[in-house]
Amino acid sequence: MAISLGVAAFFATCFLAILGILFYNVSGHHVDFANSYEYFALPVGAGVLALSLVVLLSSWARRKLAQR
Repeated sequence: MAISLGVAAFFATCFLAILGILFYNVSGHHVDFANSYEYFALPVGAGVLALSLVVLLSSWARRKLAQR
């Protein structure tokens, strides 16, 4: 579940970053589209993955400890 959330966040952020860079490039600037992966999508995907792992594992551990 956590991996799927991280991957979904990565792709959604990548899509929005590519659109943002596209509109920015149309206005006369030149930014490489690879920046959308490196500076936007990868940090957001890794952050969502880490946060969802912490939340889901703590919820799982709390349930396991409460069953005893």
